[in-house]
Amino acid sequence: MSLTDALVALSMLWKVTIVLIIDEARLVMTSETASATMHALKAARDELNSSKHSGLRIVFMDVDKESLRQLCGSWDQPFTVLLWLNCRSFVNLNCDCGAMSFQRAWS
Repeated sequence: MSLTDALVALSMLWKVTIVLIIDEARLVMTSETASATMHALKAARDELNSSKHSGLRIVFMDVDKESLRQLCGSWDQPFTVLLWLNCRSFVNLNCDCGAMSFQRAWS
């Protein structure tokens, strides 16, 4: 079963938008299969954001903003159009994660 198939099955079962949070996203870059994994996530996102499903949102989190830029900020990466948020600016969240990036649904 592929990642897309698994997430489609969850979407059909739950009938809600799935939010996948990848913490310490810089570790994805150290994996031998990082590129294939990222492309699989994008394929799953594209399928789940079609009108047949409830949607998939992917959040990449890391304390190192530069790592997030390397992972998702260049045109040769699957996720290139990102909305960057610094969670320290959200006082009510009381989080200590440094920087977060939220992928825009329309990218």
